[in-house]
Amino acid sequence: MSTTWDPGQYLKFRHERTRPAIDLASRVLLASPAAILDVGCGPGNSTEVLHDRWPAARITGLDNSPQMITEAGSSHDWGEWVCADAASLGGEADRGTRDLVFSNAVLQWIPDHERLVPMLFGLVKRGGALAVQVPANAGFPLHQSLLRTADDPRWSRFTAGSASRLTYHEPSFYHGLLWGLADRVEVWETTYHH
Repeated sequence: MSTTWDPGQYLKFRHERTRPAIDLASRVLLASPAAILDVGCGPGNSTEVLHDRWPAARITGLDNSPQMITEAGSSHDWGEWVCADAASLGGEADRGTRDLVFSNAVLQWIPDHERLVPMLFGLVKRGGALAVQVPANAGFPLHQSLLRTADDPRWSRFTAGSASRLTYHEPSFYHGLLWGLADRVEVWETTYHH
């Protein structure tokens, strides 16, 4: 399913949106990954972080928004930009093909993390890394207000299904999924105040 995004609007908050990607990339312990996949690359701001850190790597940015992929390709000539859905990855040809699979703030848009996260890990070569950042907004007052508004009978006919649009889990959920798959699992939570 393709999603319509406005890259200009998205990038109005470039610093705020990119800060978690910078922090996540700084925790990756790979010296020189040759092949990197940025899942949910958007307009390329998180992919740029990866390129700045590992300029010799072959980097592929993947996003299901044609607008975002067009923006990424026009702003960054060093990457390969693919318009596709992350949930469609994981076929036999994809397995073990990347030194780093990176994803900043996209998994919340995809359901079934029980299948998705191990599938993404399966794309990683032996000795590589999966680095994923998932916003933990479910308990935040703004998110709770949005859900209450969506459930209000005055608005519910316009907002049907919105509560299930985003998928959030506790950090322990992701630790449990990766424990036993990876040689090393690091899970942490960071709160960004803007």
